[in-house]
Amino acid sequence: MAYLFYKTSSLLSLEFYTYNYSSDSKEVITYFQTPLVDNMKYMLAYCSDLEYVDLSYFDTSIVEDMSFMFTECFNLTSVNLSSFTTPKLKTMEYMFYKCLNLSFINLENDTDNGIVINNILTN
Repeated sequence: MAYLFYKTSSLLSLEFYTYNYSSDSKEVITYFQTPLVDNMKYMLAYCSDLEYVDLSYFDTSIVEDMSFMFTECFNLTSVNLSSFTTPKLKTMEYMFYKCLNLSFINLENDTDNGIVINNILTN
């Protein structure tokens, strides 16, 4: 899933649990299956108009790299990562780099397993 929505600048919001498509650029995908995904590097990077992301239904149990995942999502204000489990995760470096308007991150699950989180919120 690395680079999946890379530089999709007109994307406003993403939710991965019901299906709906409308003209306001809101993409919604039904039960996105991610149990075999091991790389989410740059997945939503440079989606400059993105305001909200709900990835709470993602299975992240074998993901090793989430670095630069939301880099330069300038309008991103809220991210729901509440179901993330990260036993194999090695790096989240620069995950939210230059997310200047980010005010809320839901990380309910414990992500402390010795991963590299240098500069995770660097602007």
